[in-house]
Order: sequence, then C-alpha cells, then structure tokens
Amino acid sequence: AILPDLRAAPRKDALAFGMLLTARVDYVGGAYTQALPAASEAEALMRGAVEDRKLWIEALSIKARLLERLDRPGEAVETVQAAEASLKGDENEAILVAMLRLDRVPPLLRAERTDEARALLESEKERLKGVDFGGEAQALFVATFNDRVAALFLAEKDFARARGAAEAALTLLQPLSAAANGLRMEAARRLAEARAGGLDAAATEAALRQAIAVSEGLFSPSHPEVAYDLSAYALHLKERDRLEEAETAL
Repeated sequence: AILPDLRAAPRKDALAFGMLLTARVDYVGGAYTQALPAASEAEALMRGAVEDRKLWIEALSIKARLLERLDRPGEAVETVQAAEASLKGDENEAILVAMLRLDRVPPLLRAERTDEARALLESEKERLKGVDFGGEAQALFVATFNDRVAALFLAEKDFARARGAAEAALTLLQPLSAAANGLRMEAARRLAEARAGGLDAAATEAALRQAIAVSEGLFSPSHPEVAYDLSAYALHLKERDRLEEAETAL
C-alpha cells in the first residue's frame, strides 16, 4: 500500500529500497513471477548509485536468479552482462566485476551454452591469477569459482571432478557468514548431483539430505526451493524401490 506514495515522492532511493523489500518478501515466499517486476525495478533504480552498490547487487542477484528459475536463462545472462558494463572496472569494483562474471555461468549452462561458460571460467582464472581480494571476499570468490566449475563439470557429465569442485566450495563456505547461504545451497545441490552420477547410493543420500537441510534453513517448508530438493530426494528413494519413504519425503 505504501508503494504508490513512494512513486509520488521525489526521492527515488526510497522507491528503490521499497521495491527491493517487495522482491525479497516475494522471493522468500516463493512468488517468483510476482517478485520479478519488483526486483527488475529495484535493480534499474539502483544501478549507478555509488552509495547503494551492495543493495544493487542484491537486487541484481534476485532478478537474475528469478529469470533462471522462470526458465529464462538467456535473459538472466543479458541482465548480468548489462550490470558488468555499468561498472567502471576500477580497483574498488574489481570484486563486483569478478563475481558478476561468475554469476553468468549458471544461466549460460542452463541455456546449453556450455562452450561460453567454459571459456568464461578459463579466462577468469587467467585474468585473476595472483589477485587476492582479501579476507572473506577472497574465500567467497574462490568458493563461487569452485561452485561454477562444479556446474560446468556436471554439464559435461564429469561427475568425479564435479564432486571435487563442489566439496572444495563447501569447505571454503563453512566458516563464512550467513550472507553465503545462497551459495551453500547451490554448492550442496551440485555435490548431490555429482554423487548421484556415481555408484555410491549412501553418499548420494547423505548429500541430498544436506541439500535439503540448507534449503530448509533458508526457506519455508512450502517454498519451491525446498520442494526442489525434496523432489530430488524422493526420486532417489523411488529409484531404489523405497516407495513409502519417497511418498513421505514429498
């Protein structure tokens, strides 16, 4: 009800924050289609505002993630590329540029543009050789890189190397703050998928349970992200003729 008043107000930063809050609530509630316009507007309003860089990145991240979840990976790639182009690329924004480039990998793979994803990861590894962003930022960047490498290996059906990369990402993420929880969820899913590509059913089940625990810690039981992990777990049980357990999981 407050959004019409914010639209009429002269300060657009208040409207931008209001739209971001709306996108957050709708995303956490699982209303992806409803959240996308709010995230898009917040990202557009915040782009170029130096004082709102962290909030802008959050809005951008939500928008790109929503586009991917709504099966619009090409638009997710374009969103991140446009954001990269809006940055100056100076030393203060180097970590933002690096993270945005890595954020292009999942939607590229979702769009079956595997060669582009591989080339991007190879160029980023070479471009940032010897660069250290320092502290938690460095750990988060390396963890994200490993997660994206795991995603690439999964697309190529190289389950052994995908498992190693996902495990490396999760190890790096373990001591980091709650801000890394979204990446923890992605890395846990990569590990579960990599385990499923092997022959160790017990290890696969443990990885699937870990993924469920992470998503349940972030979202409500009825959220689509939780449903995704529960469905993967139920399918694993069903394939092993554990039908009653599979029904209970769902």
